[in-house]
Amino acid sequence: GTTTAASQAAGAAETCMKMLEDVEQEGALSQYQIQALSMEFRTLDPKLLASLPRSQLQALVQSLEPLLKLTTSASGRKNGAAGTSKLRLDASEQMLEAALLYLNVVTVPEMPRQIFVEEMVEDALTLCKQQLSTLSEVVDTPSGPATPATSRRSSGNGRRALSGSELSHAGKLALVLERLPDLVSARCLNDSLILQLGHLSLNAAFGAPTLPLQVVGMEILLAIFVEYAVHRATLLAEMLDLRLQIADAAAREGRRAFALPDGARIQTFSALALLFIQNAAVLPGLRSDRPWSRMGGEASPAGALGSLPHPFRGAVTECASQLLRSLVSCCIERSDDTEAKALLDEFVRDMLLVLGRPEWPAAALLVTLLSTILCRRLEKKKLHRTPSDKLDAKGDKDELAARLFSLDLLGQILAALAAQRRMHAEAPLLFPADKEEVDVAAQPNDAGEDARCVCGHGYDGSFMLDCDKCHRWFHGECVGVKPNDDNIAREWYCDSCQLSRAVADQRRTITRLLSLADCGGEDGTQGSAAASEEAVNALCTEEEVTKQLLLNYLDAASSNPASSAAHRSLLCQWHFDAAERKEFVLCRLYEEQDAAHTERCRGPRELHSGRVRSLPLLTRDRILSATRRLLVGSPLLGRLETMIAYVLLVLKEPLPSARTKAIKAISGVVAADPSTLEMAGVKQAVHLALCEPSIAVREATLDLVGQYILSRPEFVPLYYEPIVRRLADVGISVRKRVVRILRELCLKDPSSKLAVDACRRLMARVCDEDEVQKLVVRVFYELWFMPPAVGDALTHVESGARCVHLVNVVAGATAQWSDWLRQLLLKLLTLPADGKGAKEYTSTLRVSSQLVAQLTEMLLQLHEQGAAEVQGIGSVLQALSLFCAAKPSLLVPHVELLPNYLQYDQYATVVHHVCEMLPKLLPMLDKPRKGLLEKLERLLGALVFRVPEQLLQHVIAALCCTVSQSHNYQLLHETLARLCQMMTRAKDPAQAERLRDQLHRSILCAGLLCRYFDFEAPGVGAAALDADGTLITCSGDFTRGIFDQLHDFLPFSEEADAPAPPAANSTVALYALKAIGHVCVRRHDVLIACRATTSAALRRGAPQQLRLQALASLQELLRQPAAATQGVSKETAHQATEASAAVSGTLQQHQAAVLEAMIDPQHSAVRREALQLIRAMLEQGLVHPMACIPQLMALELDTGGKGSSQLAQEVLRKLYERHHQMVCSPGVAMQGMAAAYDLQAAISEGTQAAAASEASGDRSSPLPTPRFMYELMLPARKERLSYLKAVVGLLHPDQLHSAAASAWSGIVERAGWVARSLAGLPFEKEEDPLSLVFHINRQLSIHADGILQALARDIGELDEGDPLASAAAIELRGRVRASVGDEGADLSFERHSHAAALACLLLLLKRYVKQVYQLNAFKCQAFEPSDTSSSATGRLAVRIPNKPILDINILSLLPPRFRSEGAKPKRGKKPVSGGESDPLGAVAPVEAAARDVTRFLWLRELIEADEAEFDYNLLNTSASTPRPPKPANGKDPSGSAKKHPRASTSGGRSDSKKSKSVRKRKSRGTGNEDEDGDDDDDDDAEYQPI
Repeated sequence: GTTTAASQAAGAAETCMKMLEDVEQEGALSQYQIQALSMEFRTLDPKLLASLPRSQLQALVQSLEPLLKLTTSASGRKNGAAGTSKLRLDASEQMLEAALLYLNVVTVPEMPRQIFVEEMVEDALTLCKQQLSTLSEVVDTPSGPATPATSRRSSGNGRRALSGSELSHAGKLALVLERLPDLVSARCLNDSLILQLGHLSLNAAFGAPTLPLQVVGMEILLAIFVEYAVHRATLLAEMLDLRLQIADAAAREGRRAFALPDGARIQTFSALALLFIQNAAVLPGLRSDRPWSRMGGEASPAGALGSLPHPFRGAVTECASQLLRSLVSCCIERSDDTEAKALLDEFVRDMLLVLGRPEWPAAALLVTLLSTILCRRLEKKKLHRTPSDKLDAKGDKDELAARLFSLDLLGQILAALAAQRRMHAEAPLLFPADKEEVDVAAQPNDAGEDARCVCGHGYDGSFMLDCDKCHRWFHGECVGVKPNDDNIAREWYCDSCQLSRAVADQRRTITRLLSLADCGGEDGTQGSAAASEEAVNALCTEEEVTKQLLLNYLDAASSNPASSAAHRSLLCQWHFDAAERKEFVLCRLYEEQDAAHTERCRGPRELHSGRVRSLPLLTRDRILSATRRLLVGSPLLGRLETMIAYVLLVLKEPLPSARTKAIKAISGVVAADPSTLEMAGVKQAVHLALCEPSIAVREATLDLVGQYILSRPEFVPLYYEPIVRRLADVGISVRKRVVRILRELCLKDPSSKLAVDACRRLMARVCDEDEVQKLVVRVFYELWFMPPAVGDALTHVESGARCVHLVNVVAGATAQWSDWLRQLLLKLLTLPADGKGAKEYTSTLRVSSQLVAQLTEMLLQLHEQGAAEVQGIGSVLQALSLFCAAKPSLLVPHVELLPNYLQYDQYATVVHHVCEMLPKLLPMLDKPRKGLLEKLERLLGALVFRVPEQLLQHVIAALCCTVSQSHNYQLLHETLARLCQMMTRAKDPAQAERLRDQLHRSILCAGLLCRYFDFEAPGVGAAALDADGTLITCSGDFTRGIFDQLHDFLPFSEEADAPAPPAANSTVALYALKAIGHVCVRRHDVLIACRATTSAALRRGAPQQLRLQALASLQELLRQPAAATQGVSKETAHQATEASAAVSGTLQQHQAAVLEAMIDPQHSAVRREALQLIRAMLEQGLVHPMACIPQLMALELDTGGKGSSQLAQEVLRKLYERHHQMVCSPGVAMQGMAAAYDLQAAISEGTQAAAASEASGDRSSPLPTPRFMYELMLPARKERLSYLKAVVGLLHPDQLHSAAASAWSGIVERAGWVARSLAGLPFEKEEDPLSLVFHINRQLSIHADGILQALARDIGELDEGDPLASAAAIELRGRVRASVGDEGADLSFERHSHAAALACLLLLLKRYVKQVYQLNAFKCQAFEPSDTSSSATGRLAVRIPNKPILDINILSLLPPRFRSEGAKPKRGKKPVSGGESDPLGAVAPVEAAARDVTRFLWLRELIEADEAEFDYNLLNTSASTPRPPKPANGKDPSGSAKKHPRASTSGGRSDSKKSKSVRKRKSRGTGNEDEDGDDDDDDDAEYQPI
């Protein structure tokens, strides 16, 4: 075979020489000759070609030169005709053949230098560039009108497909370009040719119409990058610029033309970047014949290696850093270039796609460096804007956009890294142990054999293989081996055992290297003792074995250019790491492996394939596991938590959008690896983010937590409490997301404690907004009433599980929760009025019947167990009572069971629920069984005298209902007669103390009997015996007689100023008032008789219990409207109208007292009871909303365990939906704020008095401030700004003129509280604080200057060195005026002092708002409330986080510049540090004088500071007459020096006229109209600018 090949080669050489002789003789070439010679040159051995005569080769080159010159002339004609004439593709075939022939000659190794002609190479490049451009133009130009056929041939982006001849021409051009990499490798090109070749290859790689041309372009670029290191930077820059020019968004996916082995695709740009970096890797070799020695010039001697940077750091890392710097500079810095951002985003996506694949190790390096850059971007300090400089503001905007984009990219990277970590944890690469005892003749179904295949199944009769190392059996189909495969090796190893083989190979290699003397240290001592077992084990780790397995895999796939480059890149990186650790044995190993790999790539393919079969190789899945193992141990994954900490730092940014993006980034990480939630920093961040002021941040955080805690049950307890607290969030979207999270929790494990608690929490949202309410109802429908998936009836197990869960939820529920659950069941078991959902209602009713039947079965089982399960019986009965309240017909079949549980009279819950159901069930029975009624009468009649008082109402209601069915009226008459006799006997003073308890019960029972039974109804009269046996006939108006008897027990007077009754009488009066309330429910005609009594009980000063009972009795009148009219016949329907009128009249009469009780400062229970009554009156339209809105606003701050805050907010929210204009009225806002302050001040005063009586301690903390009303108006711009304007009105100094002098101090105290309230509002739009500043400026422009001058006149001359020294003189002048009767001056002085305090508060609030929200003079002066453009109303407010609240206590101290040692207060009260009423409150005369001086100084300081911040230059653009800028030397433009306030002896300012004009211009510059565009009320006053 060798002889035949040699003879064929010799014959081909003779043919080639003969053809060259012909060319030499003729001097010209035909197209046939060119093609023939080109084919021969491609088939001949390079050594034979190099041995051809040089003269013949030179003649050939000379013959080809004219053909290539045609390229230049044709190009000139084309340019001269302005592009109208093009070279036809068929006319350029000969030139392409000539170029191909010349390149085949010049690229032969060892070809003489004279054959290389730079001009011919340049002509060939010009030809290729021209042909490539022509092909691109052909593709971009449609060929005639569009037809269905051409449409089918065209590509998706509008470019048509090439025809057959055009494809053939493209193939010829690809053959020419394929020779260019060899031309580059010859290293004979100058810089000019390299640049031209670079442009050509870039156009081919990114714009060629066929895939072969793109691939060849990438090969040329790769060859240039490897061989010419000086051009790398230029090549990278040009590649980036060309890629950015491809801006067709529709072709974005089309640019992902580089296919990966698994079918995935990445961008050509990304593939080239990876190949560049991987091919830049070389090992620091010692021989000059190594190919990488050209990278740094000449090979370095061994001694010089230590002084040069390692190639991994000097070439690979530097190349990657340069690429990323260019990318970041072009893509992140340009905030307005969407294509640049898209490039970087796609680049990152490609890097993360190939991350963890063995063929692309450069992806890990790029991701490492890029993540470092992104973290540094996030680490930059917060933006400090200079808003007056528009360029700086734009720079801040660009910087913010860059940081947010960096945050997005870093979030993608972290999510991918977390996914790699999770996959490694789930499927790690494990090294198995050897199996000692093996039966080689065993079969997979024999005992003791391990037949568990990787698929998870054992022996199933199919073909299986036994691993020759671990002897585990595998299905042939699972491991890719067929039964009849002839290529099965004699020894077959599974993936796990390939690891063991790799360990053995590694140990042999390390042992050999350690035995070499030149592997030791500098003293040569390591070689002798290095082969010890300890040294081998230290170097033969699992990590090193994993590296060798990875190299084996890449060696087997060395035909892939990416795999070959990856092989060298990994060795270079590992060599660098080993050199850093001083492990020179491993360095030597990597050098040997690199040299061997290079030789194998150059050698015959057959020898290489034979060696690969002998290597330990893993499957693709296992090699990916090996790559992940190395990746997890790399610094990239080691910095994962650190990079997450950088993302968490963004949560401290002031912008909500930045914090939201940070949460979404963490959400992506948690989605990839839920164990991220276990990190301490993430847990803390999540808890803080759930309390964020921004709704969007809280919503994103709930998305983060809610999606993944359910998949990891161990996370649920960590985040459960923060999640459920968000059920009361002000954001509807936040509450909806919490409901969805709790729904998943309940459905996943309904029996868990947290699921039961979650159901109870969800009950509270039954009365929420419609959207939230629907979600809550749906949750309980799915839990309890969802029909079975198969069939119509639930199985016994299903119904039992649902009932157990239902009982667990009901058990221990409070009365409020039970009421919510009752409303929930009522919604589920009521057919909608519109008829929609009838099918669902029918299925719900059917399931409910099964649940009730199952509950009764549970009840019987518990009853059999006796008293030990009484608590369980009570819970089951409570569940049944809820069903009975929603749908009584469900319990009718089971009513016979209920009397049995009345025997548990010592257990209140059991009796309560049974008596609660009986009044609803007995009327539904057509013919109740006599025995049932008799049993009920006997048991209930006995319970009347035994049960606790809280059960009396239910027991008597059930007894009266039973008697109504049995017609045994005498039982009730006898009971009532005995009760009346007891009340009569108790009036005897001698027996009063002994019969006190019996009297209380008798009074209450008498009232309840009159409420639940109509003793005046026809046919119910009867004769009864009292306790003494006296016959009593109950006839006539019997109920009125009971009422009169009860009324006699009310001992207190009905006069307004009467004292409260004694304690003993108060208790009897409480029972009597309660009983009278029950009587009034049935007999509305007695309401007139007890109106005075109710008024006396409601008045302030009455005992708390009486006030509570009076309010509760009024609520009963509203709760039972139907019960009061059921006994009225249809013929006398007008009586029902009269009864309703009586109830309405009674409530209207007591409305003022009820509203006063709503803000009672002493008892929170009274406030709550009054609020519940007002809510009921609002629902029935018995009170005007305007009458109670201020009180509701005041109750917003009534927090605490028994407070009414939540209920008041609920009522306000409903009123806001129904009566929007009323709630948003400015007058109501002012009244509400005043009422809130009065209530909180009174409560605080009572608390302080109580604390002082117990022990002397600190004053109470500052009063709480409201914010609910503002949050309620957030979506409504006009109402929100109007609310702010109204609240600022409480700081107006002119309110002192209309108030009494005694109230001035209180007005100032209230103003301080209002200022703190405004400062603490959660502004979300920037226009809100700007509007606040706008209205403050208007008030200051009217009053501040006049107040300052008036106070200066009152104070007189002031010692600037020690201002408080003038306080005694001021006090002395006041005494003199008082002695002569001139008290008006002192009153005026005091008013001016309090007005100065109000002005100081306005200035303090303005300064605080501007600082916290970073508002400058430009924004404040340019703000227009009437501007409703999106640019003005859409800007978000940026609040500096963790800023302390406004401190008004500083007004009790001197201004900072007066607080020197010589300026300490000589007299007066020591400044206080706590409480907010002390700085502004009423003080003693001398202290008042010191206070007045302090206020004057503060007002003067604040006005000067406010003017200093004013930008006079802004007036030049808006004022009609330009004003010169304010000079820096303290002189005004006229040249007169401004007198400093400290030098003023009168305390005033010498430049008041100038100040007035400034303030006037500030006011006029912002407009004199309010938000509505109408003139404000204070426009009538003349402006007096500061």
